[in-house]
Amino acid sequence: MKKIETAVSTVCIAVIIAVQAAFSTAFAADSRDWAALAEECFGYFSGSDGEFWSSAADSNSDWAAYCCARLHGSEGSDAYSAQLENRISELAETVSSGGFVKPTELQRTGIFLAAMGHDPSQAVELGVFQSETLGRQGFNAYIWALIALNVTGESAPDNSLNTAQSLTEYIVASQHDDGSFSLFGDGGDVDITSAAVYALASADSDEAQEAAQRGADWLCEIEGGYTSMGVRNCESTAQAVIALAAAGRTEKAEEAACQLAEYRRPDGGYAHLPDGDTNRMATAQTLEAFTALALSQRGEGLFSALPAVSPGISSQDGSADIDVSADSQTAGNPENGNTAEPVIPGTAQSSA
Repeated sequence: MKKIETAVSTVCIAVIIAVQAAFSTAFAADSRDWAALAEECFGYFSGSDGEFWSSAADSNSDWAAYCCARLHGSEGSDAYSAQLENRISELAETVSSGGFVKPTELQRTGIFLAAMGHDPSQAVELGVFQSETLGRQGFNAYIWALIALNVTGESAPDNSLNTAQSLTEYIVASQHDDGSFSLFGDGGDVDITSAAVYALASADSDEAQEAAQRGADWLCEIEGGYTSMGVRNCESTAQAVIALAAAGRTEKAEEAACQLAEYRRPDGGYAHLPDGDTNRMATAQTLEAFTALALSQRGEGLFSALPAVSPGISSQDGSADIDVSADSQTAGNPENGNTAEPVIPGTAQSSA
């Protein structure tokens, strides 16, 4: 019996290694189709009816919705956009009544509204221009305030407490000598450095560009995978991909993206750790990484200025007709009724 158990165990291990090797080879193929890998992630977030936008009202899908709007436009997003409008109204009411709202919640809502073709001005006004609580939340709030301005293109009124210039100066002044950034202490943090890099890379100043390249240099020097608190993980890897793509380090960004294959799970989602279960946050951030690379191939940045779009209209000529339902995905979540097998670029069709 023990021999049989040992044999079965050996076979299972061999199968797992073979599957992981197949995906690693696929990701490392010369003809990388990052848009196709993004579509696989959209399939994971699709609802039981097989439609992406019908499930986007789930707050865990905010970044998936943002990526969908960037790649395909926001046609079909009416219900999701209405939820965003309600969200900013509720947040504004909390602020007006003296309650505390994290600035990043306002900033990101503004980013999502702009991506859907809606007016982000109230969210940016409260979360950036008139925010007195950036310091209360911490360094991350300054980074996302700058990202919100980069993406939405909102101009600061004369009485602004924070502007693109003041935010840039604050972030650059916080950079460590080795080019990294962190929430506290002198040691560089991959996630915070990555966010600072893609914030600065889209800012309109030589100072910001120089600091972004120094941060990208630090990320490029990391060996053995991207970690947070000493633990190698999917989200830190995805953040590095976004940052390196924003800084124009395409080759390094693609090398980092190939590491994400290790975190892919059979349901089309991605895990936080190499041996972990599918995690929605890890999958969403992986989707952001693939979207960043797909956008870079057409000369755009994930967190650079949005192209001018109207509500529910495509952000790219012809892309309004793209079907992002489960039926069109290269892979998806079996629990959501999408069991299509993934087609990885550069390979024949392969099952998970």
